[in-house]
Amino acid sequence: MTRVQFKEHRIGNETFNLPARFIPKSILGKGAYGVVVEALDTETHERVAIKKNNYVFAREGNVLIPKRLLREMKILQHLEHPNIVCENSNILTQ
Repeated sequence: MTRVQFKEHRIGNETFNLPARFIPKSILGKGAYGVVVEALDTETHERVAIKKNNYVFAREGNVLIPKRLLREMKILQHLEHPNIVCENSNILTQ
């Protein structure tokens, strides 16, 4: 099994620990649960959107946040629209 190398990127006030193949370019949006950035996948040369979800595993956090994030991921798997980025994969970092 190949171990994925991660690299830390700073964009605005946010820090992203991403696999080295992704180069973040700019922040696309911010919401209640996280930040979305545009990035370049250097292996496929595709533009991708990466969402960093905050407070997913916070001990003192609201238990509804992980449930809502899971629901969002499940819904995105079924949507097909030109204005919606499809979900390709999930990356779990520290």
